[in-house]
Amino acid sequence: MKARTSQAEQPSIQPHLSRIVRIINLGLQPGFVWEGEEIEAEYKIDFTFEILDQNMRDGRPFWVSKEVNNKDSDRGNLYQYVTAAGTTCNSVEDALEKPVSMTPRLKKSGWVTVDSVSGIPPSLAVGVPELVNEPIFFDFTDDEPDMETWHSLDERTQEKIMKALDFNDFPIAAKIAVEAL
Repeated sequence: MKARTSQAEQPSIQPHLSRIVRIINLGLQPGFVWEGEEIEAEYKIDFTFEILDQNMRDGRPFWVSKEVNNKDSDRGNLYQYVTAAGTTCNSVEDALEKPVSMTPRLKKSGWVTVDSVSGIPPSLAVGVPELVNEPIFFDFTDDEPDMETWHSLDERTQEKIMKALDFNDFPIAAKIAVEAL
């Protein structure tokens, strides 16, 4: 079977100077069946990297995202991402805006995802360009969720968060319900 290709512009498949531009807590995402195997519900975080050394034709930087399991394990992507950014799994928000080397890979769907992330030596990190876009951190489990940030999220991300099995356990659910009235 031939891999499908996306009609959208994609970054080159090579290591890129990047910064973490977006970290979104997606909560307890429902389980699913993958290639005949049942995958249990898992806590997820969405990381988005802004590529700083290659732009789209219109001048905007590429963004590459990946959902990772929210597990404090040295074998997981969460650990890889936060240690590359010089922080820990207990302070995920501190990874925001940090420079890293991110390598994308092409999925069968034709879209890119994150393949690997590694740190940049401090002596080289000084020359890494700043983000073009405003960084976004959103945790729907906060007692006082940032509703301005919530409304700035794209519809797909909002829907993903609202599908979290634990979504209704947090104040944001009531705030959204009141706004809908």
